[in-house]
Amino acid sequence: FPADESVSLERYQEHYRAAPHLCFGYFDGEKLRGFLRGGSQKGEHLPPDSCGALHDPDGETMVLHLLCVEEQSRRRGIGQALMKAFIDYVKAKETKVKRVILMCHAELIPVYTRVGFTLVGRAEVKFGKRSWYECCLDLTT
Repeated sequence: FPADESVSLERYQEHYRAAPHLCFGYFDGEKLRGFLRGGSQKGEHLPPDSCGALHDPDGETMVLHLLCVEEQSRRRGIGQALMKAFIDYVKAKETKVKRVILMCHAELIPVYTRVGFTLVGRAEVKFGKRSWYECCLDLTT
């Protein structure tokens, strides 16, 4: 990630400790090729400070906080496989969750709409210099 969109290793570890069951890895042998981290919240939309939010086990909205695939492994279906595993897990195990939301840059919106997310609009999140867009996958239909 660009420096203005990165968080410290300590912050990643804090998020992992808050919800290890919502962290997914894609491995090729022993090599980690992709990683996804989620967490739930109570509100339906991303708050402006959502990048720092920790998992709220009582939340009805699951947030896909991070999806990262190493550059040389992109365009091989790894991101889609991670998202499918995450969504399947949420549907099966996090039964109170009504939706999955995420934020992404404009050029990545088609990646998420291909797996069922719809564009909500520009996100209020301020994280880095670029604009973010919120997408949502409704789990109630």
